[in-house]
Amino acid sequence: MDTPDPHPPTSPTFEPNVGPPTSRRPDRGTPLTLGLAWVLTIVGFLTVAFLQGAKSEAPPEATPAPADAVAAETIPAPPSADVAMASKLMVNLFNASREGEAGEAEFQRARETGQLNMIIRLMTGDESDPEAQSIAKTWNDRIRLSAVVADLAGRERALEDLDAIEERVLHPTLDDAPPAAGFDQDLHDFRAIYNGETLPDEARERLVKRHGWFAELALVADLPPSDPAKDELVEHRWLVTIGAVVLGLVFLTGILAGCTLLITACVLKLVGRMRPRFEPPSPGGSVYLETFAAFVFGFLGVMGVALTLGLLREGGAFELSDMGLESAVMATQWGLGLAVFWPVVRGVPWSEARRALGWHAPRGVLREVVAGFLGYLCGIPLMMLGALVTLVLVAITTWLKGAEPEPIRTDAADLVTQASTGTLILLGSLVVIWAPLVEETIFRGALYRHFRGRLHFIFAAPITALLFAFMHSYGILFTPPLIMLAMVFASLREWRGSIIPCVVAHCLQNSVAFTMMIVLFRMA
Repeated sequence: MDTPDPHPPTSPTFEPNVGPPTSRRPDRGTPLTLGLAWVLTIVGFLTVAFLQGAKSEAPPEATPAPADAVAAETIPAPPSADVAMASKLMVNLFNASREGEAGEAEFQRARETGQLNMIIRLMTGDESDPEAQSIAKTWNDRIRLSAVVADLAGRERALEDLDAIEERVLHPTLDDAPPAAGFDQDLHDFRAIYNGETLPDEARERLVKRHGWFAELALVADLPPSDPAKDELVEHRWLVTIGAVVLGLVFLTGILAGCTLLITACVLKLVGRMRPRFEPPSPGGSVYLETFAAFVFGFLGVMGVALTLGLLREGGAFELSDMGLESAVMATQWGLGLAVFWPVVRGVPWSEARRALGWHAPRGVLREVVAGFLGYLCGIPLMMLGALVTLVLVAITTWLKGAEPEPIRTDAADLVTQASTGTLILLGSLVVIWAPLVEETIFRGALYRHFRGRLHFIFAAPITALLFAFMHSYGILFTPPLIMLAMVFASLREWRGSIIPCVVAHCLQNSVAFTMMIVLFRMA
């Protein structure tokens, strides 16, 4: 007598908003492995989210000074990403506009008529008014911005800002932390420069060690870009200007095209011309939730490697620079891709796992690549909506707490600014290759499939998006754009069935962001 098939074939049925007719079977796994996978997922995710949130809110650490530095002083932490990006962009753009006699005359006219004051106020706030918010959140960043003010508005205006900073140090608000050792000397040296005094070589060297590009700018502030000393500091001004203009045009074009495509997609969906091709499994099974749990604990392992290496270095076990440590951790992160093969470890044939994870293109790879490009364009206005939500949340938080929340800190921005070419290539490989391939396979391939077998798209997509967003170190207030981006990726997975469009869209997003960081942080 034949043994009955535990999964007999069913007659094809069409479920609205689900996908094409299919024989649905649960994924591999038992109730016991499902429960264990949930426990591991919850514990691992909460741990990662907590650590990433703490990382995004942690203040930058000061770098120990060399042996020949002034006693009790430390080299201040590098400027925040906001200060570095805005300062270098503005200085390069305006110095490019000063080329030639006509350009210099127009620049001086804009300075005399106060046309530059609005831009300066947006960057520096008003040092005499603590309520006027500045992009600088530390005393060192405030004094660094005085160099930008000196270059754009003149040394007299920079001296006024230094006087206001000094007054605020003497009469701080409740939110003002006391300045670190060496700040008073920095204030004295910057003021001496703006008064036209010549600093001794030792003082100049000390100031450049502590403030880098900003100290160098202060020394040549207010000089025309044709001056050899100034030209060396802003030698890439035209490249930065062209890059900023091109990125701006691409961004505006992307918004217009994205809005058009998004409206078109909504209309096609409403009239039934755009049907989902994703085939959700029947409820049951756990192997793809297990895959996500394996990835999460692997991520914790990478964080553990970073902590261990840092402690060993501090203990004198070996000598390794900050960039060397970052490179070692980034190289370790590539190993997280092995989590993708967890279903194979659990006995799922690779051909079956590959299809379940979305690595297939029934209608051709090129078609899926195009779908990913169009999906990315559709996502641009949605990301802008997320950014608007972030601005609203920041405004509400500022109103409730009486102080603006700290800007997000990301390792990528610091690495792009300070990394060697080799480290920059390694970072680029993670951002442009690793993240699209591995994160999409884990989140939209495995995790979304698990949720989608139990929930409708309107629930599975946002749950996956939230988990995706909070595993990044952006902080709660700054996650809405990332959530919207993840919703776009989930929509592509639902629409096409394949994760190839998700990978393409993710790659495009990260490539654009990485290119912008290179132009604004590196070339500037």
